[in-house]
Amino acid sequence: MNYEKAAEQISRRPAVHRLCYGAFLQSPIWISPDVLAVPLASLGFNTEVGYVASYLRQFFGVELTSEQTTAGLAQGAESLPVITVIYFPAVSAPSEVLEAAAHAKIEQAEQIIAWVSGERLTEFAYVTLTDQAPPFFRMVPPHSRRRQHLGFGNTAKALQEKVDRIREAAEEDPRFAFAMSLFADATREKNPLFKVCRLFNVLESLAYALKGEEIKSRRAVKIMLNLEDGAMCHLQVDGREISYDRIEIAGRLRDKFFHGTPFREKDLIPEARSVFYLIEHHPELIADTLMADCELALARWANNASPARDAARARFAA
Repeated sequence: MNYEKAAEQISRRPAVHRLCYGAFLQSPIWISPDVLAVPLASLGFNTEVGYVASYLRQFFGVELTSEQTTAGLAQGAESLPVITVIYFPAVSAPSEVLEAAAHAKIEQAEQIIAWVSGERLTEFAYVTLTDQAPPFFRMVPPHSRRRQHLGFGNTAKALQEKVDRIREAAEEDPRFAFAMSLFADATREKNPLFKVCRLFNVLESLAYALKGEEIKSRRAVKIMLNLEDGAMCHLQVDGREISYDRIEIAGRLRDKFFHGTPFREKDLIPEARSVFYLIEHHPELIADTLMADCELALARWANNASPARDAARARFAA
């Protein structure tokens, strides 16, 4: 498809457009019969150069010359390439309904674009067009948990010591460094079910030395987390009482997606079957608990307080 035809398609109604940056396409491409990806002009470095100018002014009392500004803009002229991923629904509806309906289609398209380009997309805006109303848009700021590490009993000095121990552990043991890399990747995963699987992989990678003929992955992870009696979670969600062992469920989900192992409701004991409602409707709640488990496991390893680290040292000392 050439750009003239793509420009005609961009203005079609109804449609949901997700504007993203970070990946490069050489030409427009139909991902599926109802999803089109079109490369646009790069964002460039205007904001970044402005920030550098402010930084130099604030801390060094230096003003960028016009020549330096021009050179900085030129260095980043092709940076942050933009792609619009457009979903064309069969019928119109209110903008929020169209956007919700587009989500799965656009997510799949971005995965295919990642394969084509070898790069990851980051969304920054939605533009939604119904049959008649003016275009609706909303910005999507980058997600941040804005976590506060400092507080009662947790000073800047204590945080620095924790960071130092994490760094030292990564420098000492490439397996720990690999687990840290897996964790960083998991934090960027948008699909909550896939995030659960990635987080379980982090835990399993740390617990490798605890595994054996009689100790499989899930039990090894529980030993590492001091949860041998069970990792039960009890929730009230949408008026339902849900109880489940988060390590067992996360391991089963990982096996389902990674190994193709069936994960069926009937395979669970009756008391655990309620977790299927959580998997189908609120998988992010499972991901949140696994995130906390990973953070704890990594911190304990770095603090020399992990049975998994003790087991690893014993194995390689033998």
